Amino acid sequence: MKLPVTGYEGFRQFKLIDAKARDEILKAVNAPFDFKGAQRIKPKNQRELAGLILEAYNQGKLSKDLALPIYRVLNQENLVAWEEEFAEYLDEFKRHQNIDAVLSDLENLFQKYRIGLREKGQPKTVAPEALEVVCYMFLSRQDAGELALEVA
Repeated sequence: MKLPVTGYEGFRQFKLIDAKARDEILKAVNAPFDFKGAQRIKPKNQRELAGLILEAYNQGKLSKDLALPIYRVLNQENLVAWEEEFAEYLDEFKRHQNIDAVLSDLENLFQKYRIGLREKGQPKTVAPEALEVVCYMFLSRQDAGELALEVA
């Protein structure tokens, strides 16, 4: 960036440019936090399996110790890559009505691919005070030709 002015006027112009840049950076970085209406949509078969497990638990067909770990993974993780396997498990359940076999299949799948709950760090919004000007210089016409950029 080359400013055609020097001294106080150059500083004033730089300050205006810096303020506008900060606003744009903050808008871009904090945009995900500003959008409150976003929903995570789970794959259909994964959602149906979680519902089946919950229903079987509520009806007393499954113990809490068996159902809870698998239900948590299905409910909290987004497992799109295994949607075909989930569809097979649902078809098997519809044919045989054996929820224990479905739980066993899901447990084997989770162990095979090491699927589990992941620790999720909470992202934080960026405050305007967190942005810092690292460096700036004023170029005048006589020293504009002296600035050489080295590419490594």
